[in-house]
Amino acid sequence: MSKIILAVRLFLFMQPLPALAQDKPADNTQILREKIKEDQKLLIASNMELTELEAKGFCPIYKDYQRDV
Repeated sequence: MSKIILAVRLFLFMQPLPALAQDKPADNTQILREKIKEDQKLLIASNMELTELEAKGFCPIYKDYQRDV
């Protein structure tokens, strides 16, 4: 079931985002990057199937890794 939800989210994310094409491209690009980072974090967490305790330990390490990359 979670793989179906993940597939739907990825499909919806790939759809054109007309609202981002307006007004301020620099701000919209930053918003899009943040959205991608959050979706990536969600994708990794859902596929690792971490418990709540494991997630609390993993998330700060992953955040540091992403910052260094």
